[in-house]
Amino acid sequence: MWIRNHIRFHLLWVTIGVSTLVTPEVSLAGGPANVTVLCGQRNMYESAATTLIESLRRKGHTCQLVEWPKSSDKSGRQRVLDQVAASKPSIIVASGSSATSDVIGQIKGTPVVFYMVPNALDAPFMASDAQDRKRVAGIAADVSPTERIRWIKQLDRSTKRLGLLYSQRTKRTMESFGESARRQGVEIVPIETSRDLIPDAIEKLTAENVDGVLMIPDAAIYNSASVQRLLLWGARQKKPVWSFSQSIVKAGALGGQYANDEALGRQTADLVQRILDGTPPSSLGLQFPDQIESSVNTHTSGVIELELNDSILRSNVVRFGDQQ
Repeated sequence: MWIRNHIRFHLLWVTIGVSTLVTPEVSLAGGPANVTVLCGQRNMYESAATTLIESLRRKGHTCQLVEWPKSSDKSGRQRVLDQVAASKPSIIVASGSSATSDVIGQIKGTPVVFYMVPNALDAPFMASDAQDRKRVAGIAADVSPTERIRWIKQLDRSTKRLGLLYSQRTKRTMESFGESARRQGVEIVPIETSRDLIPDAIEKLTAENVDGVLMIPDAAIYNSASVQRLLLWGARQKKPVWSFSQSIVKAGALGGQYANDEALGRQTADLVQRILDGTPPSSLGLQFPDQIESSVNTHTSGVIELELNDSILRSNVVRFGDQQ
């Protein structure tokens, strides 16, 4: 995949009986727990899932790693939901928005912790009026809007206006970036678009005379072709493109931030433990990764004639393009 390399790995199927999709309320405080972890067949976050389960097992909990079928396999997803409900887990941990939504919608009464959900502010289970929000908490896949704006300002102090391409599926994420940017003296220029309308969106970026573009992981907008169009625009206009992925930085974006997968796995395990110790999920809510990795493309900085803040470059930042 163009966003981050997918890693295929073998997952342990849990063979358990079938019952209704309603699990009873369980007492979570104290003692070992039965934790079910759902993860996709072609999951790009192997290290996060592995670290999560290892951390929970070290705490004495029993963990079952269950393969979550592809979105097109409706009967397979239903079969897994039946199996998970029958096992009566103390808590369910789900990777991604699809698995989390299905679990919340069909397995009642069990706390749910999600991880690696992109644009989690736009996830239906995070809506302010979501029926089951009180039993849901989790870790987003993305770096927080506040941190991303702060880092961009550190690297390029001249930044005042950033274009942000979004779709209806990422509207709340876009609005959050707008609020965070305003607090730091930056204006977000939102442009609603889609893959098919990328040429029009790029024309609007030029017309708005933005200082750069801030990318968010919206699959309705970005694929390899649209990313290349945006990077080419940045090079021609001498404008920085700020990414959410190391692979896009390597391809030509000026810089990017993203979660450390293993650290995110440990952070998710800690969140699960807090709930098992009796903390209500609603009081934990949505959290962002607490350990972040960054990268810059120094070749791109030369192409767009932008001198980066040297103190940031001397920190723990992955550099691409030095030999180009």
